[in-house]
Amino acid sequence: MMMRPILAFTVLAASCGPSLPTHSGYPANAKPPWNSPKRVILDERNEAEVDGELSYPDRNRARWYMVDLEEKGELKILVKIEGAKDGTDVDVEVMDEGFHVLAQTDEEEVQDKATLEVKEAGKGKTYIHVFARNKTDVADFELKVVYKQLEGGDPTKQFPYTVPLPGTLASVPPADDAPVTKKVVKKDDKKDDKKDDKKDDKVDVKGKLRAKIAEYSDEGSAVRIVIDKGSDDGVEQGWTGYIVSKITKKKVAGSDFTIKKAGPSESEAVVSVSANDVESNRVVVLSKGSN
Repeated sequence: MMMRPILAFTVLAASCGPSLPTHSGYPANAKPPWNSPKRVILDERNEAEVDGELSYPDRNRARWYMVDLEEKGELKILVKIEGAKDGTDVDVEVMDEGFHVLAQTDEEEVQDKATLEVKEAGKGKTYIHVFARNKTDVADFELKVVYKQLEGGDPTKQFPYTVPLPGTLASVPPADDAPVTKKVVKKDDKKDDKKDDKKDDKVDVKGKLRAKIAEYSDEGSAVRIVIDKGSDDGVEQGWTGYIVSKITKKKVAGSDFTIKKAGPSESEAVVSVSANDVESNRVVVLSKGSN
């Protein structure tokens, strides 16, 4: 049975407040939120940051997150509460795959900040539950997740082994022996260069949504990818996207794809590049229209 969370963050209550909502704080006819948590993707240093908002009156009482650990290790969650209305109480729980509470906030911690530590989080899924307690609670929050593998684990699952190595580079002579030539640029050529600059394929995220590839697997001559953004972030079936090169920050050639399936916190697509391209380049850009 899940333990009852303990009060964590408290802001002094106002002398009189608005009328209390009569609903549960969750969307009407909503499915259990823990069945579709938002995946937390650790970077090469085994750290991640996420943010969100809570509003009991707006039926947005809780947020669920999940981090999938390659090996058992120490897990630390730093919590920061911002923009809280008077009287707001926000609690945070950390749970294992069986939803047993491993750590939770308590009354002795600072009202707008807290640190939760799990000395030995198991291999596999660990859940983070952030929720409002009172019917008038409204607040923003930030979570920083830090993971450290315990001694004796597989070292290849840790930094620096998790950072992909670049391919073999061509040898370069110590001195440039190419003949020096001077290019004469005409006025018309300068205009053409400016036109080419406008066609440059550098990523422009304005009006688009950046995301990360959480999982991938071979699918014939293509690769199936799972992206860490879904319908909760506005992503819908039919959206288009492309993979961004980690080195050049440009679109990976031939990496255009279309969203085939959009769940609450993740979406899926098939992209016609190699698995090595996906492994080395995890950032994607999504948009409603064509790329």
